[in-house]
Amino acid sequence: MKADIQQQKLIDINYKFKFEDGAVKTFAIQLDDQTLNLVRETDSQNKPDWALMKSFRCEHCSLDREAHVYCPLALNIYDLLENFKDVVSYDKVDLRIETERRTYSNNVPVQNALSSLIGIYMVSNGCPVFEKLKPMVRYHLPFASPNETAYRMISMYLMAQLFRQDQGKDTDWKLEKLPEIFEAISKANRNVSRKLKALVQKDALLNAVIILSSRVDFMALCFDEVILKEIERDFKPYTD
Repeated sequence: MKADIQQQKLIDINYKFKFEDGAVKTFAIQLDDQTLNLVRETDSQNKPDWALMKSFRCEHCSLDREAHVYCPLALNIYDLLENFKDVVSYDKVDLRIETERRTYSNNVPVQNALSSLIGIYMVSNGCPVFEKLKPMVRYHLPFASPNETAYRMISMYLMAQLFRQDQGKDTDWKLEKLPEIFEAISKANRNVSRKLKALVQKDALLNAVIILSSRVDFMALCFDEVILKEIERDFKPYTD
């Protein structure tokens, strides 16, 4: 497997958590440049029973149960669960994130730092629900505000319509189906939260997922009335 990894073109994202007691946790993330899936050596690990598809599967999952014995999302977050299951959400960490072109740093509660990290793990695994967010993983933006996230998701969706148009497929320039994607992601986030609640001793990882879920819920509820109107103000050079 290592030989195969060496032949792949990889996207590297490095997360370093430094806790107030001096403890350090590092995560060297490697994404396949073609699929944007996380490169990991799961075959060498003992896969946990809680990650079985029959245990972790979302109600609206479209994956074939016979072809997928384990939930790919659950396998992706296994490492995070083992590292943060006994960490309190409000503990502060110095977080340093290194990508190919820039470095980010901030002092934030663990739940906020983890929210940025677990977002990568939840999208980069082949889950058909979260795969719609994969373009955002390539252009990862840590510490994004809710408005920044909304802008990026809407821009991503509109670009997807351009590519669909070029391929002769149906398009949705009026964003009528985007709320459906929000709702599907919200359902999956709620399922992950329920499953994690039974697996962790402390709340850092659980709250990290809740933060992600709350942002998607906000976009689903306020999409037309708030989000688009706020964004529209910045486009007067195009509309006036």
